[in-house]
Amino acid sequence: MAGSLSAAERARAADVSGVTSVSISDPVDEITVYENFRITAEWAFAADAVAGDSFTLTLPTAPRVEGIASSFEVFDPAGAVVATCTVHAGSVVCIASDYVNTHADVRGSLSFWAEAQQPTTDAALFFSTPDGLVLSAPVPGGAIRPEAAYAPFTETHVDGILSTDGTAGWTIFLSSQELAQGAVITSSLSPGLVLDPSTIALVSFPVATWNDGQPTVQIDLHEGLDYDMVPGRDPSTFSIVMTSAPASDAVYRVRFQAAFPTWARDGDAFSVAVSGSGLTPAAGTVLFSGGGGEAQSLAAHSGPVARDSAAEPSFRRSAQGTEHGASAALTPEIPQSLPTEADRMAASISRSEVSPTEALPEPSGSLLMNPAAVAPWGVVGGVLLVLFGVVQGGAVARRLLVRR
Repeated sequence: MAGSLSAAERARAADVSGVTSVSISDPVDEITVYENFRITAEWAFAADAVAGDSFTLTLPTAPRVEGIASSFEVFDPAGAVVATCTVHAGSVVCIASDYVNTHADVRGSLSFWAEAQQPTTDAALFFSTPDGLVLSAPVPGGAIRPEAAYAPFTETHVDGILSTDGTAGWTIFLSSQELAQGAVITSSLSPGLVLDPSTIALVSFPVATWNDGQPTVQIDLHEGLDYDMVPGRDPSTFSIVMTSAPASDAVYRVRFQAAFPTWARDGDAFSVAVSGSGLTPAAGTVLFSGGGGEAQSLAAHSGPVARDSAAEPSFRRSAQGTEHGASAALTPEIPQSLPTEADRMAASISRSEVSPTEALPEPSGSLLMNPAAVAPWGVVGGVLLVLFGVVQGGAVARRLLVRR
């Protein structure tokens, strides 16, 4: 880990505009509003940099691009911490460790995830640094596309997305055509995810007001009046008992958020699946997508760094860094040891598309609860919803339906 800064180092610390180029590295075909995409930046610290110096990259504001909140360290090939970076909604800030006190010509690359809040026909996004440098990044496909129109759901559908606050956001759509009175849906959160019960929210949309996926009428459902939330037998499960009869022609939406485990690594898959009597089994998957980076130094300092406040920082463009990711499947047990940063740097994320209409693989039977097990909750005159998740071994959806 990076050493703590001395008083002298803190006094000398300065903001250094060390980013030299920016690109969008994933996806490579096109980007849609609210879709997660990865930004890669090349950077260099000034020749006279000292511990505590930083550089900042400001994200585009027109269209607005928000970073996916995360914090990560940048390592050299030997595993030494070179810098610590934090992704905020509107910027990325990287702070040098004491590594720069003993190494010269320190440079490298970093990557992080973001999402566009607005569509645009512009063929490039424009980033900036505190000293006024503007850096352009071509947009895959030449534009950020608006959400596509789509028909009301007639069967169960699950969306997962990496929210800008760094949590996994889940949206489950249920058709009133499948929510017959007495239907039972059974499931649990993927191992490692931590549900935030305060985020559970239910609404319904009359099909007549669907408006190609942008409903004009939303009916809020209220806990204790329209439904009851029942905690599961372990923290990874919870149930929703519908105490009011479903509307005759409507789409129901269940939404909630869950925090990723601290041991999650780039590319780890977390899922939520829904199944039950009368329902079409469905699942959605989110890949944990944190940031990462690598650095190198071409020489060691021959003596103490002398800062010349009048000197202009000098930069050198680095070669394209390897992708930071791990494609190993998630296991329920917390690993005893994690891959080294070099291992994670050598791995790459494989993302494939799943059409919203394609059937997703059924969840593992080992995670399904016996419907008889919910009998003590008393499913009488209502509909019991039990939501759960599993890690899927099949394709992962990259295009995510609406941030509705």
